[in-house]
Amino acid sequence: MAKPPSFVKPRKQQLLPQDKLDEIVNLIGDVNKIDEVTATLEARLSQLNAKRYEILHTALPDILEAAGVLRVTTELYDVQLTSYYAANIPVSWPEERRRAAFDWLIDNGHGDLIKTEITAVFGKSEYDQATALLQQLNDDGVSANMKENINHNTLKSWLKEQVEKYNTIPPLDIIGGVVGRVAKIKEL
Repeated sequence: MAKPPSFVKPRKQQLLPQDKLDEIVNLIGDVNKIDEVTATLEARLSQLNAKRYEILHTALPDILEAAGVLRVTTELYDVQLTSYYAANIPVSWPEERRRAAFDWLIDNGHGDLIKTEITAVFGKSEYDQATALLQQLNDDGVSANMKENINHNTLKSWLKEQVEKYNTIPPLDIIGGVVGRVAKIKEL
């Protein structure tokens, strides 16, 4: 059997030479500076993404709509106003809000969008139990969880269909939906 690397073995506490200690302190300083710059850049990126969203989803669509046009072509760009749909019932929502969204979809005949998942957690030595049916798991006292979910693309497609095909808008706040417009810019 191979011996573990030297960094794995416990070693006696020893004093580092000053040059190594200085190198460690400098590298820690570098990491701290990188962390500060990263945090600043991430905040700036978030601001830029919010501004970009505002331009594409509000400013440009408002101008195009006010001018009564759906498309504008310049020397460099083609800008077209199109419909925009987004919908999601994220797991980060409180369970009551998720339940209300699922209940609304079920009550309004769209329960087939919902996928149900059952999860059971087993230890390494419990492989045989894992192969049993859910009822058998419950009979054996294994704790199983059940959760419901809708793929965001499925929900988005359904929302688009409701608006475009059936001319109806479900309660967007309940289903985490957005119906809007977006200006799509294409470089020529």
